[in-house]
Amino acid sequence: MKFAFRHAILLLLLLVTARDCAAVNCQGPLLQDALLPLQVDEMRQSQTNAGQSNPQGSFGSPLIESELEVSIGDITTVAGEQTNQIWGHGLVTGLQGTGAKDEGTQQELLNYALRIGIPIGQAETKNTCFVTLTGDLPEYPKIGEKFQIHVSAVGDATSLRGGTLINAELRAFDGEVYATVQGQLSVPGFSASGAGASVQKNHNTVATCMAQVVKEICVPDKSPSTSIKLNLRNKDHLTASRITSAINNVFPGSAHAIDKGTVEIQVPVAFLNEQTAFIGNLLQLKVRPFTPARVVINQRSGTIVMGHNVRISKVVFANENLVITTAENPIASQPAPFSNGETVVLPRTELRAFSENGRFNVLNSNVTVGEFAAALNALGIAPTDLINIFQAIDRQGGLHAELIID
Repeated sequence: MKFAFRHAILLLLLLVTARDCAAVNCQGPLLQDALLPLQVDEMRQSQTNAGQSNPQGSFGSPLIESELEVSIGDITTVAGEQTNQIWGHGLVTGLQGTGAKDEGTQQELLNYALRIGIPIGQAETKNTCFVTLTGDLPEYPKIGEKFQIHVSAVGDATSLRGGTLINAELRAFDGEVYATVQGQLSVPGFSASGAGASVQKNHNTVATCMAQVVKEICVPDKSPSTSIKLNLRNKDHLTASRITSAINNVFPGSAHAIDKGTVEIQVPVAFLNEQTAFIGNLLQLKVRPFTPARVVINQRSGTIVMGHNVRISKVVFANENLVITTAENPIASQPAPFSNGETVVLPRTELRAFSENGRFNVLNSNVTVGEFAAALNALGIAPTDLINIFQAIDRQGGLHAELIID
């Protein structure tokens, strides 16, 4: 009796709250708290029913794919909107004895002196360096806009740290000057050395500097285009199809995929004179891109990156490490007493090679990336050894993914 009475009171409170909220066009906290579990249960039930009705996944919606929804603007670019490469050369000064001593740097310093009206006969270049300048002019560049360029030493300079780039011009493919650059360099690397040892991180002969646009790229006036093309950053048929569907859901019949890398959209008549707003609306639409099964290996750095849907058939492999050690133990050779000989140092190199005991290992099939990483860590496999294992598994046919080696 008490149980039924309590539920009757609760139901009455819910009805009153719903009535009051409807009157003021809002939802009360009590009603939200009461309806939320029901909504969650309905969502779970619908997902369960969908999985039971189509356990293998529908066509175009595989079970193994990216669960992340992203904006169309994050995975595409608008055709015609692109950066332009620019380049130039210049002179860096203010180096602390780490400059170049080659003829190119000397000639560049002499040319600079002539341009400013100070002719010199001989130039000391230990504090200067001849450099190349490269960069990308931004889309729709405006006069005064700043952007970053890369500075690279050409001569035999050992470091650009502390240097200042003298004003230089940057040209595009048509030979016109579109930007200028000067200022303090930002060097990502460093080095230190002593009498018997040295240490270095990254490169000291490359740097960055901020350039400034001095001329805009002229674009001839033309009537508004009736169509727009989107280029996919990662070309894929399924992703192009999903982009087309997402756009047609908002602008029916306006989009179609030309190929796996291009989607063409017909601009509605209402947006012919407002294409910037139309493109903005397109690029903020959400899609779920397809992520191909792929393993990327960089042999120079030993870096390995795997997609979440990489699968491996059950394989058995053995790996044996070959270790080679060398040691230099020079000895001094003394001449016989009362002879005219001289003491000399004779090199002596000790070389040893041995192999660590290998063992057979089993990798189960259909493992996830997390399980695969845990298995490799448990086996104690180094990244360099893993590169060889991946290549062997791929040749054997057990790697169900695209293997890319840089």
